[in-house]
Amino acid sequence: MYEINIIPFTDIVLVILVVFIVTTPMLIQSAIKINLPQTTVQAPPSPEDKVTVTILENNQILLGNQPVKSLEDLEAKFKAQRIYALPVVVNADARANYGIVAQVLGVAQKCGASKLELLAKNESK
Repeated sequence: MYEINIIPFTDIVLVILVVFIVTTPMLIQSAIKINLPQTTVQAPPSPEDKVTVTILENNQILLGNQPVKSLEDLEAKFKAQRIYALPVVVNADARANYGIVAQVLGVAQKCGASKLELLAKNESK
């Protein structure tokens, strides 16, 4: 009599299963909601010289401990300090405007910063 050969069907099902296993993590990754700037990993600050920029809750920018009037003023001070040889550490309040943080990072990159760092608080458990 005639018999149904299911081996090719099984091969196709296994290939489809492998495709789903490979693509599912990529689909799930884009749907994950994140809450910045908390982290469970604490990286120690580098001991070398660095330029510290602080962004307060009211979006005021400080270079070191000195207030900066505008992004243009910040750019002029970056150029005066020759930051291309130093890492720039941005310490922004969690409630600070993300756009200001992005603009500060952009100014630092425009001035040739070799390394940009963002500080985050350590989440203790």
